[in-house]
Amino acid sequence: LDGVPWDRESEAALNEAPRQARERGLLAGRAAWLAHPLFAPARRRPPIAQALATMVAAYPGQHWIGRDPHHPQPALLDRLEDFAGPALVAVGDQDVPCFREMSAVLARRMPGAEYHLVRDAGHMTAMEQPAALNDLITNFASQVRQSTATALARQEG
Repeated sequence: LDGVPWDRESEAALNEAPRQARERGLLAGRAAWLAHPLFAPARRRPPIAQALATMVAAYPGQHWIGRDPHHPQPALLDRLEDFAGPALVAVGDQDVPCFREMSAVLARRMPGAEYHLVRDAGHMTAMEQPAALNDLITNFASQVRQSTATALARQEG
């Protein structure tokens, strides 16, 4: 979420991947990215660590050595209040500080957003706590479905 500052450790580690990719090649860039504190909780769980390593190994990393196709991005931070719709914001309690802050900003600034901190999860919440995240999504979808049905009934009545 551009506009929300990164904590120093995360920012330094984020800059390490492109530096390594430029100086030593994409394999080194991928290794530096995998070593980012962002992935520390996932790396502590062998099956998740292996799946994450496989994902990172397949990452092209083109933006580390060339033009980033994702930049520039529109200033989403300034448009969050314009969001119209239900939103579920979930973040792992072990995620890096900047992503916990970004999630909190999303939840505070998007009207009607629900914020949930997922216990015992880092950045890879869906891999680290799939049942907890699935429950959150299922319950949220059920609430949205119910409130939509109620609103439609009021319109018809």
